Amino acid sequence: MFPIGSKFHSVAVRLFLLSALAGGMTLFAPGETQAQNIKIGYVDDSKVLQSYEAWKKAEEQFQIEVRAWDGEAQNMYQAYVDDSLDFERQKLILSATRKIERRAEIGAKRQATESFTKDIYGPNGQAERKKAGLTKPLVDNMNAAITKVAVDGNYDVIFNSSGLAYINPAFDITDKVIEILAEEG
Repeated sequence: MFPIGSKFHSVAVRLFLLSALAGGMTLFAPGETQAQNIKIGYVDDSKVLQSYEAWKKAEEQFQIEVRAWDGEAQNMYQAYVDDSLDFERQKLILSATRKIERRAEIGAKRQATESFTKDIYGPNGQAERKKAGLTKPLVDNMNAAITKVAVDGNYDVIFNSSGLAYINPAFDITDKVIEILAEEG
């Protein structure tokens, strides 16, 4: 219908899941043989984050760190470029030994700049770890708030912009699936 990964495919999948949950969840409700009313809710994550002051403060703190890292990387890169330009201007008057030394110094600056950038922005780099450290407690707070609203409001299922945010544990069929898989060996 829609190409996998497209915006429309994602919306179509969510609508299908929502209608399946609304219409078919009673098939999986433990001990239930008749249809029951399922209370479904939705949380707009981006709206929550825009109004969550602690999230804004964490984002500001993270951006301060990013600007500092960017500044340091820019300074390192500029030193590398300046040394490279100086070498190009001076290489005709440098001895062979000094040329080798200068090339090594310039190569070391380039390598240090690349290493710094990778350590900060690469996979599992400082930036990623810092962001996770700042946001994990806030995400945990949001999830706790969603669960509180769900339990207090007797919601069975709550969706967020990326999928499922909460589901009543009574609808959990995980153990049954594991049991069947274990029986199949």
